Amino acid sequence: YDLVLLDVMLPEMDGFSLCRIIRQKYTSNMFLLEKTVCENYNCSKATAGEALHQLCECGILESYPRKGYMLRIPQSREFIQIQRLRMAIEGMEIHQIIRTCSDEAIRARFCSPESDLHRMDNETFHLTLAGMLEDDRLMHIMENLMAVVIFTYAATPFYSSEEDIGNQHEALIQAILDRDEPRAQRILREDLQYSEE
Repeated sequence: YDLVLLDVMLPEMDGFSLCRIIRQKYTSNMFLLEKTVCENYNCSKATAGEALHQLCECGILESYPRKGYMLRIPQSREFIQIQRLRMAIEGMEIHQIIRTCSDEAIRARFCSPESDLHRMDNETFHLTLAGMLEDDRLMHIMENLMAVVIFTYAATPFYSSEEDIGNQHEALIQAILDRDEPRAQRILREDLQYSEE
């Protein structure tokens, strides 16, 4: 498979929690141990082992017997495929938001003091964008896709500053409010650092 959307359903910890744990604490050259996951996140060894094994099957981690697990460094081809999929899905979201969402609804999610676009992390912004459509299946797909994106960005240098990202998100929301879909799609392409190459 070229891309796997991750959804690890376990009794004590789900795949999203484990993704966040690994993203926050580990780099691509550090070993992740079952014992450490168990101790730090209060889950059983079986649950941690199963979650880590699932992440290996999805190609996110590599297993090193008697040593532990490491983040797998994605290939540039995989990054391009992920961005192509995000562009298709998020481009559709923008089209639908422009067609169906009121200015008030958009401003409530993105333009209130509580939702400062310059302080909102990239994952939250893109999931909030998907949430505008109130479609559970779309949210499920985007949550899984963003889990993969988290690992990709954790193992590759990300070349935009937080200020640049905030500015792009602000420009994207303004284009949506202006109902200017071509401009919104162009800004999304820039935000995703996506090209057709």
